[in-house]
Amino acid sequence: MAAFSGRFLFGGRFAMNLSAPTDLVCLLSVLLIVVAVSATFLAVPVASTYAFELAVLAYLVLLAGNLVEGL
Repeated sequence: MAAFSGRFLFGGRFAMNLSAPTDLVCLLSVLLIVVAVSATFLAVPVASTYAFELAVLAYLVLLAGNLVEGL
């Protein structure tokens, strides 16, 4: 049985070049998600209002760090 890969699904045209995020991007993403989670359970004045948006922003920062090489 052939190995499963994303290239098989898209007829060989699918090629994503992912790179590891830099330490700064990874640290920023972790910091944002920690603030978002803690703001969910604690009363943090501004962050509690935008906890979900902070969590989404944290994962978008991490996504950008994976998709853009050198970021």
